[in-house]
Amino acid sequence: MMNIALATDDRFARPCAVCVASILENNKDEELHIYILTCGLLPTNVALFTKLSDIYQQIIEVKVVDTTTIKDIKANERFPIANYYRLLLPGLLDVDRVLYLDCDIIVRKSLKDFYYTDLDGYACAVVEDHEDDYICLQNRNGVYGKFCNAGVLVMNLKFWRENDVVNRLVDFIVSNYGKILYPDQDALNYEMRGKLKFCEYTYNFQVGWYGPIEDVRMHKDKWGDILKYKDDPAVVHYNCTEKPWMNLCPHPHTEWFFEYADKYDFLRMKNPNIGEFTIQYRIIQRLLSSLMELSKKVKVRR
Repeated sequence: MMNIALATDDRFARPCAVCVASILENNKDEELHIYILTCGLLPTNVALFTKLSDIYQQIIEVKVVDTTTIKDIKANERFPIANYYRLLLPGLLDVDRVLYLDCDIIVRKSLKDFYYTDLDGYACAVVEDHEDDYICLQNRNGVYGKFCNAGVLVMNLKFWRENDVVNRLVDFIVSNYGKILYPDQDALNYEMRGKLKFCEYTYNFQVGWYGPIEDVRMHKDKWGDILKYKDDPAVVHYNCTEKPWMNLCPHPHTEWFFEYADKYDFLRMKNPNIGEFTIQYRIIQRLLSSLMELSKKVKVRR
């Protein structure tokens, strides 16, 4: 059985459900147990996952968490408390392995090979961050080697329990509050350096790898691997401020998100503050995205 976990609050419940639909649609041959970590959801949002469970005949468990372990972490609008629920997984689940995914993700292929990556001696299977070789990033977090993106993690929960990883990460986050830009991600990279198994970019393909390849903040000897998966990644991570369901999303493939958001009527967003999944909205969004991409390519001549 593949154990998969996501974390959400009511604000992100519907995008989370779209992500879950994409997982289920592309992993029909696998037995899945999907955990939705939350401090509590409205009944209408719980119903999203119940309906998906009924359609695909897979277990989706909405799990209300106890946040005592992470009570000292200061949350904010950018990094709400739900962002840290992944740190609770070693104590929440009676399993030795779980795949954690952020909610701003779409799965387009089987996760089987990635999920069953050999993790002997490793804390997680991960993918490099799209700014991995950016010197300002390295100087800030003090990690001068490969740096992972924490939005996709195959977690070796046995390793985490045996090495007190949760308390180490929480202590790092609390001690460095205000000094680090990505609290949980910086903590994981610093505390678990040398214990992260880096995998193919296809399993966490990030927005920073689109656009001109020469603008990517990674060494050029990695460009070939980026281009290899660019047009057909297994896992798409919309790790930009404007998400596919918002105006001016810079990602060139918002249609991958809508492929699953449009699959069932109950997944379409109705909140005007988030964005309507309408044909007109998508056409305008695509035009704006195209204009933004074009503007990046225009060179100003003096």
